[in-house]
Amino acid sequence: MKPLCVVAILIQSLCLSSCYYESNLTSHSLDENSIKLGIAQALRGNPINIQGQAATMAVDEINAAGGINGANIELIIRDSGCSSSIAPDEVQRMIDDYQVVAIVGPTCSSGAKVIISDILSNENVPTMGTTTTAPDLTTLDTNGLFYRLRTSDLVQISTLVEEIISDGVTQLAIIHRGGNDVFNIAIAQGLMTQFNAQIGTQGSIIVDYPEASLTDFHVEVNELFDAGSFDGIAIIGFPTDSTGVAAAVALEMSNRGMARSDLNGVYINLIPGINDSVLLPIYLELLTGSKSIRFSEPSALTAPNFGRWLMDFNALYPNKNFTLLNEDNTGKQYTYDGVYLMALAMLQGGVTQETSVADTRSLILANLTQVSGSAALMDAVEIKPGEFALAITTLASGGTINYNGASGLIDFDEFGDVNYADLQVMEAVKENQKIIYSCLRGVRIFATPQGFDSEAAACLP
Repeated sequence: MKPLCVVAILIQSLCLSSCYYESNLTSHSLDENSIKLGIAQALRGNPINIQGQAATMAVDEINAAGGINGANIELIIRDSGCSSSIAPDEVQRMIDDYQVVAIVGPTCSSGAKVIISDILSNENVPTMGTTTTAPDLTTLDTNGLFYRLRTSDLVQISTLVEEIISDGVTQLAIIHRGGNDVFNIAIAQGLMTQFNAQIGTQGSIIVDYPEASLTDFHVEVNELFDAGSFDGIAIIGFPTDSTGVAAAVALEMSNRGMARSDLNGVYINLIPGINDSVLLPIYLELLTGSKSIRFSEPSALTAPNFGRWLMDFNALYPNKNFTLLNEDNTGKQYTYDGVYLMALAMLQGGVTQETSVADTRSLILANLTQVSGSAALMDAVEIKPGEFALAITTLASGGTINYNGASGLIDFDEFGDVNYADLQVMEAVKENQKIIYSCLRGVRIFATPQGFDSEAAACLP
C-alpha cells in the first residue's frame, strides 16, 4: 500500500474581509449562568451564514434536551475571515471578553496556524477546526489542543500522485502561491516530496510567487522554465492568481515554441469562477484536459447520517435568499458536529454551571477523543445528530457513548485528525470558450488498522 503523503488541490473562495460582525445569534444580554462556546467562522459578510445556522441548530437541540447537566450553552459567534490576522484577534477576544470554554473554528488553515502557535498553549483552550485542511496543522499542535473535522490534505495525496504518474509525467514543475500562505505552501511542498518519493528520483522543480500578486507572474514563470525541462505542471494557488499563472504559462510556452501536447499533464485547483478570473483566453488550451482533486458529497459509507441531517437542516433553514457564496459555504455539517462534540465532552466530564472555565476546558480535553469513538468501549451507544437526549440518559445510567455525526463516522486519531474522505478526480474540457470540469472517477479514502487505504467509488453529484 502506498503512503498517502501528497496533497490534493482544492480550495474554497478566499475571504479577505478585515472586519468582524456582531452576530445577532450572539446574545446581547449574556446569561451569566450559561456555558459560553466560541464559533469562529469566515462569515463572508453575513453574520447569520450557513455555518452559524448549523451551530445554532446544534445548540438549540442540546439545550432543549437539558443542556450540560442543566446548564445551557450560549454561542459567541465571530467572523474569523479567512485571515491569519483576523482569526487570532477574534479568538483572543472571545477568550478574554467572554471566557469561552472552547472554540469551534476557524474556517481556514492560515488562521488556525497562528492560533495554534500563539494562543492555544497559553490559554489551554480546546479548538476544533471545521474546514482547515493544511497538512502541517497535524503536528504543529504539540499540546493536544487542536482537533479538526475535515480530512487533512495529506490523506488525499495518493490519488493525485497516482493520477500524475499514470499520465506519464516524469518531471513535474510546480508553481505556487508563497509568502505566508500556509495552505498552498504545504500543498506544493507535499506534492514535490511525494512525487519525488514515488518516482525514486529528484523529478520536480518548484517556484513560488508573492501572495499579493494577482496578475503579473512573468518573472516567476520564466524562472520555472529556466530551471529545467518538465513534462507536467501543477499550478497551486487561489482563484485569480491560479488562472493568471495559467495564462502566463501558456504565453511563455508559446514564446518558447512549446505546444500543449508537449505536456503529459496539467494539474490545478478546482475553483468556482475559473472562467471569470482572467481576461486572456490563452489559458483555455493549457487547462483543457487538466485535472484536479476535489471533495465530493459524503457517501453513505463515510457519512451515513449526512443525508437525513441535511434534510432536517434544510427544512429548518431553507436559505432561499442566500447568495451563491453563502450557498457554497460547505462547512455547515462540520460546525454542527463541532458543537455536538464539545457538548458531549462536557457532558461526559460532568461539567455543571458551577464548574470553572479552566476546569471545563480541561474536562473537554480529557473526554473529547473518547466521545468521538476513538477510545470508546465496544458496547458504547451510538449517538447520532439530534440525539443529545440519548447521550444524557446513556451517561446517567453509567454507559459510554460514540458520536457519529453529520460529517461522518468521526474517530479522532492521536493527532486529533479524522482520516476518511470521498474524493473525485476531475478533468477539464473546453466548452463554448469556457473550462468545464466533470468527474473522471471517484475515490474513497478510509482508515485501516495498518494506516490508510483507498478504493474506487462512483462519481457522486
